[in-house]
Amino acid sequence: MANVLAQILLGVHGNGLTALLWMKVTPRSTVLEFFYPGGFAHDYEYTTRALGMVHYGFWGHRYVS
Repeated sequence: MANVLAQILLGVHGNGLTALLWMKVTPRSTVLEFFYPGGFAHDYEYTTRALGMVHYGFWGHRYVS
């Protein structure tokens, strides 16, 4: 239930990020997704953007928005 009030959700790539579905969409709603070295998938990025939120993917010191 806490995700309803969250404006920022961060987590390691995995099923736990599906909690973004219950986030309230605001201009500042953001998902920060961390990947293991060499790994990347667009599934949570597409879902985040389809809901009108911002997504950042991180690999160590690099990120993609």
